[in-house]
Amino acid sequence: MLRKLLPEAHVVMTDYDPAVLAAIETNIAANFCDDERKPTTGRLDFRDFTTAALEASGGDPPGGTLKELVETGQLGSFHLVLGSDVVYDSYHGRQLALVISAMLMPQKDCQGPAPCAVFLLPDSRPRLASFVQALPRAGLSCRIERLETQCAFFRRLRRYHPSLGEDNSYSLYFVERLNPTAEAEDGGENKVTRSGSLNGSEPLT
Repeated sequence: MLRKLLPEAHVVMTDYDPAVLAAIETNIAANFCDDERKPTTGRLDFRDFTTAALEASGGDPPGGTLKELVETGQLGSFHLVLGSDVVYDSYHGRQLALVISAMLMPQKDCQGPAPCAVFLLPDSRPRLASFVQALPRAGLSCRIERLETQCAFFRRLRRYHPSLGEDNSYSLYFVERLNPTAEAEDGGENKVTRSGSLNGSEPLT
């Protein structure tokens, strides 16, 4: 859908499981004509993103998907990173913060809105706090907005998934690089904000 809405964008769809990537490629083939610019796919494994590996990425990093991303020039090249329900294991929060920091384009290289990552995450996941706490250490800020289950987004989704949102609530996590100037003015205090709905925000406690 994103590729259809943004025909000039370069869309890369990722997963760590080759079987899932094969299914995505089948879906792409079924939904795009031969003369259309299609999304591409790529393997990405959170476990490959460690501080040591990223520090070595300018030289010869360890193998795995991180090495592939370095060799293809994709690190630090994305204006927008999207994900859904990606924090569900003990290591995901810390590793996802490193993934975002590594993949987002530096602000100085971008014209227009700041590069950002947006995640739709169910509030019931027990590992969300570890994700939020890891973001400032990776040089990132976060704004959290609660999605009301009666909002237009969920009403549209329930046309295809009638039970969606009945038992769980969801929030959107908007992640950007920390502004060095603002960080210095705040005395190094990194803030995460949470809103009760899509209107207004308050500090996350």
